[in-house]
Amino acid sequence: MVALTSTGKVLTWGQNSNGQLGAGITATTPVPHPVYVKDEEGNDITGIKQISAGATHILALTEDGEIWSWGQNNYGQLGINNTSPSKKVSAIKVQKLNDDGTLSNQTGIKQVSAGDNFSVILTEAGEAYAWGYNNYGQLGIGEVTAPKIPTKVDITDVKKVSAGGTFAVALKTDGTVWTWGYNGYGQLSIGTLSTTASNAEYKRISPVQALLGANTPLEGVKDVSAISSTGYALLENGKVYAWGLNTSGQIADNTVSNKKTGSCYATEMKTSGFGELQNIEKLVEGSNTNLMIDGEGTIYGNGVSSSMQLMSDRIGKTPFVLKLKEEYLELSNNQEYIEIGQTLNLSVNYKQGFNLKNKEKTIGDVKYSSSNENIATVNAQGIVTAKQIGQVTIIAENNGDIAQSIINIVSKGAVAVPSVQSGTNFTVMLKEDRNSLDSWK
Repeated sequence: MVALTSTGKVLTWGQNSNGQLGAGITATTPVPHPVYVKDEEGNDITGIKQISAGATHILALTEDGEIWSWGQNNYGQLGINNTSPSKKVSAIKVQKLNDDGTLSNQTGIKQVSAGDNFSVILTEAGEAYAWGYNNYGQLGIGEVTAPKIPTKVDITDVKKVSAGGTFAVALKTDGTVWTWGYNGYGQLSIGTLSTTASNAEYKRISPVQALLGANTPLEGVKDVSAISSTGYALLENGKVYAWGLNTSGQIADNTVSNKKTGSCYATEMKTSGFGELQNIEKLVEGSNTNLMIDGEGTIYGNGVSSSMQLMSDRIGKTPFVLKLKEEYLELSNNQEYIEIGQTLNLSVNYKQGFNLKNKEKTIGDVKYSSSNENIATVNAQGIVTAKQIGQVTIIAENNGDIAQSIINIVSKGAVAVPSVQSGTNFTVMLKEDRNSLDSWK
């Protein structure tokens, strides 16, 4: 994992078998805490404004337009004009080849994107350069040789680049989308695909224009991204289109089936009820889980959710766009015990979830109800009155959000008095108020 701090430094943690930590550490076991990425002299790299993680290497772009790289280098993906050493455990500057044959630091860079064993960058002049693994033409340089230093892609007027697993996507300033590389799942969005290496549709070694349908270009695009084998385009109207691998619902068309030749074009992404996805403002690069952000700071996602990547109860495949849980309504005093005839004051509040703008919901006109009024009632102010022994669920509803608390009703005198008991090497304490540490006796 890699993170960029607000001070322009880079933190990494986790797997390090290929030097991905970039901290001068040679151990192949994960480090159990974040570490700062360092240069070969042991200094923290600073002034970083963007980072991008590939399969086993990482790129970091400085405010001055230079690039640091570290990690695996067996295909020259670090951009230092060689494959020796096969990995770098400290950050090193990406190089460029000068006209006189000498090397110097690559400069004038606007954006970086790391793919599986290859890298793509965008210059301030709107030109794309790539280097590293190139068996599928994912460098877009018109051939399958594998340069170990930035080499110009055959495209101009580029606004953004994004490297997938073995293909790449570029957005031009005119709002059109261009792709190149492997096309076994239709990830080039040109209507054809092939998994046979001898077939002309197997790969494209130079950029081709992404399409919505036969002879219909994908236009009006303001952002693009590429995950493992799926591409995405965000239109000016806030809608999102996807194409490529779909075995886990990556294109969000409510299926987990790959497109076939003749139908593998960019497809509009849908929500669970086949509704339109709107107001999206930014795409986020990932692996096989796609993430998007709307104007309110809410995050949406689809695709692989085997480890709860989408922060929901959906495990495995999510073939439609799902809103990551933004916040939830909470009702106090869950599992409280009260005696028959007693009352209990409940309260509600919002627990804020994952929202990038820290958007907060407010409590409005809360409606309360009891699952069994013979056991306990609740009034409009959230005051529960115990009627008879049993268990009851109190429900609170606020603007469509629902929260529940289970209240246990016991006989008079059944609630224990606070006390302390000490055993051998342990102490047991019973407190009077379950919600306050101050009431421990």
